[in-house]
Amino acid sequence: MSKNCPSQSYGGDKKNDKKDKFDMDKCFEVAYEAIRKATDNVMAAIKLEQPFKSVKTTRDLLTKWDTEIEKMLMCSIKAEYPNHKIIAEAKQNRHHWKGPKMTDEPTWFIDSIDGTRNFVHGFPYVGLTVAFFVNKQPEFGIMWNPLIDQCFASRRGLGTYMNAERIHVTKHSTLAEALVLHDLDTNMDQLPEALENISRVAQIAHAMRSLGSAAASMCMIARGLADAYYNFGCHCWDIAAPMLIVQEAGGVVLDPSLKPVDIMSRRVLVAATPQLAEELSKQLVAIDISPKGEAACSKTQED
Repeated sequence: MSKNCPSQSYGGDKKNDKKDKFDMDKCFEVAYEAIRKATDNVMAAIKLEQPFKSVKTTRDLLTKWDTEIEKMLMCSIKAEYPNHKIIAEAKQNRHHWKGPKMTDEPTWFIDSIDGTRNFVHGFPYVGLTVAFFVNKQPEFGIMWNPLIDQCFASRRGLGTYMNAERIHVTKHSTLAEALVLHDLDTNMDQLPEALENISRVAQIAHAMRSLGSAAASMCMIARGLADAYYNFGCHCWDIAAPMLIVQEAGGVVLDPSLKPVDIMSRRVLVAATPQLAEELSKQLVAIDISPKGEAACSKTQED
């Protein structure tokens, strides 16, 4: 476990208005301590062969640690904030999932293991993420990759840090100089459009890579190791935390159409600069991720 705690890089919340109902410093510390303890359990888990079960397909996996770590994070948060709303991956029954509702109420987003397929293979790009929103705006986001001991943390207006070191995006503004990240959704019905996007972007970009984790990919952009990322099919818990991490590192997070991002829309475009985002958007074919393509998930689960 890293001794460089990103939370130590933040002093008092200078932007905290007295009218706010929350001590944002305390909220952040609760989240940080919860995710720190959960990483210890992940490190213990990866020493064992991981049994897993299929959620929808053989590509969409759920390990016992997804649910156990999620319960641990939820218990830590509920102990301090019993009336806050929590939107979490395993908590949403993906057999009957249509979509959680985003409100102005204080809301926590949890992804216990982003990159589950990576996790079961031991591929070191996974992330435990926690984000806190108020009035539909992100206040902070934390993403911890225990496999390589990297903790990314961001607070609104206070910058982004990795293991207590301030980080920034690159200044690359064209695809010709950009390393572009992407992911394939588990729904193979979308494969033709996804491959078309890869072909269109690869012919122009300096390089393309796929890490298999939205959170890890977005944090690579925040750190300046990659320049852009797009995803059709991501969930709100995948991007809620890394969204602010990228923004506070100087990057942009948008809808692929270049409209303002809606984290509930299951699509996102991330770039180091607005110019790069615009050029990438022009190359992308929109992929239909509407509920009609997910007939098996047509029932709404009540929160």
